[in-house]
Amino acid sequence: MAVFKPFKAVRPPRDKAHLVTSRSYISYGKQELYHKLNDNPYSFIHIINPEFGSAHKTPPNSPERFQAVRNKYLEFFNRGYYQRDAQPAFYIYRQIHGDLSFTGIIGCSSVDDYVEGHIKIHEHTLAPREEVFKRYLDTTGFHAEPVLMSHSKSDSLEGLKSTYTQNRPEYDFTTTDTLRHQLWVVDQADDIAVISQAMDNIPDFYIADGHHRSASTVGLALDKRKQGLNYPKGFDFILSYLIPEEELEILPFHRLVKDTVNPDVETVLNKLRSSFDIVEVDEDTVPKNNRETLLISWDHYYLLRLKDEVKLQAPLETISPDWVSHKILEPVFEIGDLRTDSRIEFLGGNHTVRQVRKALKKRAIPYAFYLYPVQVDELKAVADAGLSMPPKSTFIEPKLRSGVTIYEMH
Repeated sequence: MAVFKPFKAVRPPRDKAHLVTSRSYISYGKQELYHKLNDNPYSFIHIINPEFGSAHKTPPNSPERFQAVRNKYLEFFNRGYYQRDAQPAFYIYRQIHGDLSFTGIIGCSSVDDYVEGHIKIHEHTLAPREEVFKRYLDTTGFHAEPVLMSHSKSDSLEGLKSTYTQNRPEYDFTTTDTLRHQLWVVDQADDIAVISQAMDNIPDFYIADGHHRSASTVGLALDKRKQGLNYPKGFDFILSYLIPEEELEILPFHRLVKDTVNPDVETVLNKLRSSFDIVEVDEDTVPKNNRETLLISWDHYYLLRLKDEVKLQAPLETISPDWVSHKILEPVFEIGDLRTDSRIEFLGGNHTVRQVRKALKKRAIPYAFYLYPVQVDELKAVADAGLSMPPKSTFIEPKLRSGVTIYEMH
């Protein structure tokens, strides 16, 4: 079983929740970020950008910058933009996006479960990013965005969520990206016990989004333990949002390729014919299974279907992000490392073929490969096998807000 515990969240008062919470910092473009900071003094983004409007600038990712983040967080708290709950609670959070609805529970999962393999991963992390975020967490002392994790369905959890979501939420607001956000506070002892007992019957959690944040938290906790027993035990937990695996929405990251090897699309197709059946199609055609991908150029669309004699080894080789790399990008375009090769770009999310083609023309890139999405069972199989997917394999929803429930580690 995996541990999941309540905590005393620091969160905005009801009347300011829609103003304080924000999208993840990295999702804002430069101009959008400026307007957000300039127009909304309550936004959590001010905590991450504590020197906005100031002549004094500290170096990015420096101890001084992280201390400034900590100071701005305390300033927000002292101004009443944030308040600390009086007792530990779980938090039911629902996000509604068009016809999609995601309802999960925010709480704290255990570093030890990560170390012992009860929190499973499907993506390797980059050590430099881990180190930066470790230093950030150590100085600021808080988590502001939960790690998204999935779990097998629990009838008792679903029953409790159904009961709570029939009542008025603590928060209920819609953001400019057309998402509706709702939050219910679960602080009654009997209901906390229901959640805790349900978790006793769930053996593992699967990280869907937030691999670097979780790895950094674990690394920092292990560093603290090496220093001795006298450290704040809040470092032993990861702020997490648990959602039934059936509710995850897994979308693909499409590959946009700047070709410096092949003179024209016919050369590309000729190289592919040994492994693929190729049919020219229209823009209404998309891959129907994990043995198909769509090659998009400025003027044509080609459905590529792996030939029957091409055998793939499950669980990793059968997902399209993996075989597209090994059967197409490496042999045809000589693109080996997706993390470092400047000839590859990614487009993640719910895009039509027409939208991908438009992106090609806008970026002056000749080709795109439109991928079939990884399925939940495939993601779990890769994680269970201790394997790692290629970079940018999954674009997973929901994308969580920052600053809804803050977890203080010290």
